[in-house]
Amino acid sequence: APAAALSVAQSRFVFFRAWGATRAYFWQLLGAFLLLLAGYIVISMIIGSILQIPMNQAMMPIVTELMAGGEPAALAARFLEVMGSPLMLASLAANIVASVILSCVLYIAFFGVNACLAGAALEQGKPAG
Repeated sequence: APAAALSVAQSRFVFFRAWGATRAYFWQLLGAFLLLLAGYIVISMIIGSILQIPMNQAMMPIVTELMAGGEPAALAARFLEVMGSPLMLASLAANIVASVILSCVLYIAFFGVNACLAGAALEQGKPAG
């Protein structure tokens, strides 16, 4: 994973030789990535749960009527009406935007871990190649 960071640091392509420079840091690298991924999952679930509140409230009357044995054609029409409402569309858009932003933050954090690892390898005199 740190091949790109090492290539930038050394100003040459070292993709296939990066393992030699970072082999001693495997467990630290794996731990950092797993920690970032766990944080991403937790934060994503919290944000997703908050953004789904308006969607759940809009769908609850339809689900309640469905469980009570309501007419399927009328429920389908109400479902389409609710799904096309501005509140639902705004909630879906907010969910997409939040997911994209959170994913970008995760990738930047991954790049930061790689850059720190590449810097540490170069400081210890372990250039790739």
